[in-house]
Amino acid sequence: MKLKPWQFRWMMNAYPPLFLNGIKIVSLSSDYKSLTVRIRKGVLNRNLQGSIFGGALFSAFDPFYPVMLWQILAHHGIKTQAWLRAAEINYLLPAKSTLLIQFNWHEEAVIEAIEQINRNGKYKGWCTAEAVDSEGVICATCKLLVVLKSHEKVNIQPGF
Repeated sequence: MKLKPWQFRWMMNAYPPLFLNGIKIVSLSSDYKSLTVRIRKGVLNRNLQGSIFGGALFSAFDPFYPVMLWQILAHHGIKTQAWLRAAEINYLLPAKSTLLIQFNWHEEAVIEAIEQINRNGKYKGWCTAEAVDSEGVICATCKLLVVLKSHEKVNIQPGF
């Protein structure tokens, strides 16, 4: 399913697990290669110490890399299924204020994904992201294993 960026943004911002945790897409590039998420500390995502609950923070990392790549490829005619296979999160400091997480798909990674799908019918690749507070301090880092699978024979040349 190919979505326009505004549709994707609206859908994700209305998704209850994200919405109720104070997670919101604040920017999304038209080519899906850059996305910024904000997570605000609130009553529904605060832990006993007054910082953002780790589960809410993990929810802010979870869906974005796979669905961004899924949409990048869909806009180039490649039908895939996408999911997050594994993740490693490191909570470095308590998140006491609003956090921003930047997700970026670089051209080389997209080309590698297309080449893997052409060869094997699927892509597996690790991505990283950081949650940064309002003072520029990294509160958490996350390493995510993105998997995409194509059920159709794909023969798309990278370089778009």
